[in-house]
Amino acid sequence: WKTSLTGLLKQEELPAQGGAEDFAEGMSYRDYLRMLLFLKNRETVTMRALDMIEKRMRLDRGLDWFAADICLSQIEFKSICTFRKGLKYDFKTYYGYH
Repeated sequence: WKTSLTGLLKQEELPAQGGAEDFAEGMSYRDYLRMLLFLKNRETVTMRALDMIEKRMRLDRGLDWFAADICLSQIEFKSICTFRKGLKYDFKTYYGYH
């Protein structure tokens, strides 16, 4: 599924007879999801991510008691962003209790 950014903002639909191969350029579905995440409040996204981690630990590992807020005191993320023409930007983000 691909559409132009302006098409997304105008909520246009793809033509019924066309498919993704009809478009020379466009963002992938994963790229659109990333873009939508950037529109959310940082704290909301962080807490939702922790909720998903807790859920996976409980379901996959059988740790029904697991809660991130009782076992996490500091965390460090390393992020790498790749832009057009091979330009990369990497940075570290720290979260912790004082």
